[in-house]
Amino acid sequence: MVNRQVGISMERISIQEGFIKDKNWIIGPSIVRCSKKNAPGYGSLLMIATLSDGSDSGAVTAQWRSEDGGKTFTRERDMEYSYVCDGNGSRIKIGDGSLYADEEHDVILYIGNDAFWEKNAFESTKRCYLPYYRLSYDNGYSWTEKKFIITEGMTPQNPIPDVVYGRNMTLSCQPVIIRSADGALLVGIHTQIVNENGRLVEPSGFHFFKAGALRGVWNGNGYSWSFGQYVSVAADISSRGVFEPMFVRRKGNGVMMIMRSSNSRFTDTMIPCKYYALSDDNGITWSQAMPLLYDDGTVMYSSSSILKPLVHSNGKVYISCVITERNAVDGNLPRYPLCIAELDTDSCTVLRSSVRIIDTKRAEYADYTNHCIFEEPDTGKIIVLAPFWLHGPGSDMILNRYELSP
Repeated sequence: MVNRQVGISMERISIQEGFIKDKNWIIGPSIVRCSKKNAPGYGSLLMIATLSDGSDSGAVTAQWRSEDGGKTFTRERDMEYSYVCDGNGSRIKIGDGSLYADEEHDVILYIGNDAFWEKNAFESTKRCYLPYYRLSYDNGYSWTEKKFIITEGMTPQNPIPDVVYGRNMTLSCQPVIIRSADGALLVGIHTQIVNENGRLVEPSGFHFFKAGALRGVWNGNGYSWSFGQYVSVAADISSRGVFEPMFVRRKGNGVMMIMRSSNSRFTDTMIPCKYYALSDDNGITWSQAMPLLYDDGTVMYSSSSILKPLVHSNGKVYISCVITERNAVDGNLPRYPLCIAELDTDSCTVLRSSVRIIDTKRAEYADYTNHCIFEEPDTGKIIVLAPFWLHGPGSDMILNRYELSP
């Protein structure tokens, strides 16, 4: 199958349909290898994903385990639940979590988010959304109580710079957590921007974000958190700002942060693409945001959807996201084709010749985003788990498993 418009092919890909199935949306799977030696579960793969009963409406965070390197997974527990928290039907909803195996300290870090749905309505989540973390000391068989992330010098009401609970939200959305050169863990967040009067800025009527990195340092009993600098863009560049940041290390103390943007409601004037910024001090300060380009200098067009990076054992860095033509993009849509490509972290460009389709539209509705990508431990093959509705929204959702040769 060849898409001649963008010169991408669907070669060397094996697809396993219906790898995992659920009546809810399966959002943002995250996978780590359990690394605590001389303990049950050592060497197994642990996976979590949000089971959502609607858009941005996490009902359950479920946990699976694989004993065969990711070829099969068994659901073993539900970590988190949405729950009613007052007499007005308000709910705490959860989701968009992520795992990181901290091999230096023999723990698994879980980053999650609590969203307050006042009277079970979405609107309050723009003001009431906070990240937290849990730890597992036994390869994921049990977890500590949640601790909300409060950065150095901040308070529970004002936990992260420019965030005031009840005024504006911050979210760590399916972060791919990395360790920087100075040993700190980098966890991506995006924060709702407010004006000088503390009111939400929403050029498109739905959020306007800036992005940055939480830095976590082990303190013997968990992590101490700090935050440096946000990256933002003007409202005439992206109608929803920059959000869902992902990190890739560069030489020395360098880090590349790649972010989602949007041209929603401004399709004629805004470039639909990803943006990136560079740090030379391990994610504390950042350059201005720049559009992510191909190595030939042209824009890599992409709808407003999440990107996931993979640092492979072969030394190459891959990204997986929707890649399409400019005239096909309208805000979040389309959510296909899901592609993979090689990223050159020296030039900070995508190698156009490396772009391959993972999957594309095969029915009336197609959305392959909120996926994950990992390297199969024993073979080095690249595995992508991507959600797919069997019969469109409202039907059962499955995770398809795609196996690629690097």
